[in-house]
Amino acid sequence: MRCSLLFLACCTLTANSGCREKKKEDPRPVSTEIVGEWQWVSSIGGFTGRQETTPASTGDQLTYTFHRDSTFVSCVGSKSVPTQCLDPVVFTVRKERSLLFGDVRSVLTIQRKIYLAPPDTGFHILKDRYVINKTSENLDIRQDYPSGFGMKFRRK
Repeated sequence: MRCSLLFLACCTLTANSGCREKKKEDPRPVSTEIVGEWQWVSSIGGFTGRQETTPASTGDQLTYTFHRDSTFVSCVGSKSVPTQCLDPVVFTVRKERSLLFGDVRSVLTIQRKIYLAPPDTGFHILKDRYVINKTSENLDIRQDYPSGFGMKFRRK
């Protein structure tokens, strides 16, 4: 009896997990307004919602570059450290339901590579989500979760 119930439970789980249709993701951006090079102006947010940083307060210069082929490159440098750019990764901009606000907004997703420490090799892909508040000559993005940071950029 116990064996029959276990077999029935396994069959039910197998039947329910194998029949779902997977949605294909569209890798093209919704808008080309974000394409270009952006210079970091400020960040505000965090747990208190009031932690503010700027290039003047940190000494860092941050540049985000969004290419038409849906690749993204971030570069950071300072007066004492030369500018270093990370490997290009994929980004998307789509109309999606915001995790933070609950309504449909333009959501920027950047698939960042996090490299493993030796002796391991390889990397993990983490998807960072940002709600795009405004695009023109200024780009305002906010991490799509509570206690996240909002970042302001100016077109370079």
